[in-house]
Amino acid sequence: MKAFQKFALNVLFLFAFTNLAVAGGVPRIEIRESANAKKVSVELEKLNTPATITLEDADGNVLIEERSNGKSFAKTFNLSKLETGDYRLIVNAGLIETVQPLIITGSSLVLDENNRQEIYAPIINVGDNYVDLSFLNKRLSNVIVVFLNESDEVIFQENISNSLKVEKRYNLSRLPKGDYSVKVIAGNGDFHKAVALR
Repeated sequence: MKAFQKFALNVLFLFAFTNLAVAGGVPRIEIRESANAKKVSVELEKLNTPATITLEDADGNVLIEERSNGKSFAKTFNLSKLETGDYRLIVNAGLIETVQPLIITGSSLVLDENNRQEIYAPIINVGDNYVDLSFLNKRLSNVIVVFLNESDEVIFQENISNSLKVEKRYNLSRLPKGDYSVKVIAGNGDFHKAVALR
């Protein structure tokens, strides 16, 4: 019976997430290379929050950063002056972060959509003495949940593996009053939220 309940909850969670996408809650992100040129186009629609578009080199240095204003964004980035090497184009649209690896060779830009990663941001709700975490772990990556005190010392850590849907409540009623934070690490994403216990 428990297995069926767990399956039913998973189906309901995915159904709710799909309905959110259909209703316009999940932004449309399109990244494509321009033919015969070292250019990449980014088109965003149905944005609920400002999006950030970042190009990083292999060492994580930010080379280009753009912010969207409004519900949509469209721009073509000319990368012809960049050196040969590996790069990452990161589109952070609030609910979802898309990471697209790029390879620049002497004569071309290689954009393989099969290497694209989509990281869904966790939903972290803070109550009086609890924290609720909901997260669609589409890539089935390890999820690490860390609670820190105001001195950034780890007071609790949990590693969640092989779970498509993470849905947990953390009871904080035994902690002393004060300021804390929760950090959720999933894939390449690192998400933080402040927690105040009064």
